[in-house]
Amino acid sequence: MLNEGFPADEILIIVKKPFKIPVLQYIPNDLESVHKIVGDSIKYIDFQDDIVIIANNKEGTSQHLPANFTYGNDAIVGTCLFVGNVAGSRFSSLTEKQIATVLTKSMDNNMGKLANDQ
Repeated sequence: MLNEGFPADEILIIVKKPFKIPVLQYIPNDLESVHKIVGDSIKYIDFQDDIVIIANNKEGTSQHLPANFTYGNDAIVGTCLFVGNVAGSRFSSLTEKQIATVLTKSMDNNMGKLANDQ
């Protein structure tokens, strides 16, 4: 099991920085930790399979953060997170299946297109 040996208050997520490959990381399951990585103004974007993208909202554009990727109609700038989401609860660790989904999509040209076009 992926979370074996880690405290229950930590979750396994994927961090995607502009121009970088996604990496797995454990973080505390709290908003403060999310803000440290993404910034103070955040938005949530439904991805798929109970996965949510947490990305910088307004500050990203005004601070001229580098483009990361596009997803649907959303242009993701700066560092973003992929986290598990169970309805009615805090964010959760990504499962092995969810990790595979994100990593497979990250290999798709659409996820890297905006950053690579810069």
